[in-house]
Amino acid sequence: MKKLLFRILLLFFITIFGCDHGIAPRTEPPRTGFSGKVTFKNNWPRDIYQTRVVAFRETIRTVADFNIYNIAFISDTIPYGVREFTYESDKNPLIEPQAGTTLKYIVVAQAIVPNPLPRRQDWRVAGIYFSPLDSTKYGSVTIEQGVFKRNIDIIVDFNNPPTQPPN
Repeated sequence: MKKLLFRILLLFFITIFGCDHGIAPRTEPPRTGFSGKVTFKNNWPRDIYQTRVVAFRETIRTVADFNIYNIAFISDTIPYGVREFTYESDKNPLIEPQAGTTLKYIVVAQAIVPNPLPRRQDWRVAGIYFSPLDSTKYGSVTIEQGVFKRNIDIIVDFNNPPTQPPN
């Protein structure tokens, strides 16, 4: 009788405290950020030390705009020589963008010195994200809490580089 009572109590406690939602799948919290693909055309320059996707809060109009306070996102390093690179702002970023931030200048930047600082003369812009609606204007992305934006794609054509920001 004691064994039966023990089994009933054990079953009761397992049922009450051991089950949260049955076999319902666990839901992940919504992601915040953006992702895209960088496509590289033609041969990589030999004078490159590192390549990254970098997003700025404001467009680089003067040398002073190229500063650490204006940078909202820096991707992980893009391996030298690849033809395509997919990035996600929430996967291994050096700087992750915060919700509420608008990114107005998203580029592929390449360091042309071994230990680059956030100084304009240490970096070359190799590609720029343009508006999908108007390829003559820089594209912008607003980071919204719980929203993950995709297809922020950039084409890098080493034989036809973009106009460089001011030095």
